[in-house]
Amino acid sequence: MGPSKVMSCVYALLIASFAPWSMSIKQVFVRWYMKDYPPLTLGLDSVVLEYGVFCIATIVLVRDEEFDFTWQVFGIGAAAGIMIGLGRIFIAIAVAVGIAAPATALMSTFALHQAMWSTVIDGQSFTTLQALGLMFGLLGVFTISAVNYFVEQAIHNKNVKAKAAEK
Repeated sequence: MGPSKVMSCVYALLIASFAPWSMSIKQVFVRWYMKDYPPLTLGLDSVVLEYGVFCIATIVLVRDEEFDFTWQVFGIGAAAGIMIGLGRIFIAIAVAVGIAAPATALMSTFALHQAMWSTVIDGQSFTTLQALGLMFGLLGVFTISAVNYFVEQAIHNKNVKAKAAEK
């Protein structure tokens, strides 16, 4: 008999709480080494190292008696891994050449996309609170992404007016 559902949720949340920290550290490294280290190279290097860790975890998982390994499972996992790897490379490039906060905010919308796909593909329905959470999540991403643009525009307009007043 496995752990209770509550303990499984608590365990998953504790482990998942490290993901934003580790992803933000990766983005700091991308920005820090931007001039000396091409972002595509950093993205590829980190993926190789990351999947080396996953290979070790897979060896432990395959030893589990409940793990059912088939070529279909392998194919689905490989396709998902390719998509995740590409996503990490794309975000490394976006952070290196653009503004980090909006790029990372957009990357963080994967949970919103997953919730929408679960509704479309699996037919899961949202509760009112889940729908509000999705709306606020999208609003937060828009705010982080758009505020920087609006602030830059306001500063630019102020500078243009100041130069016009000097003449």
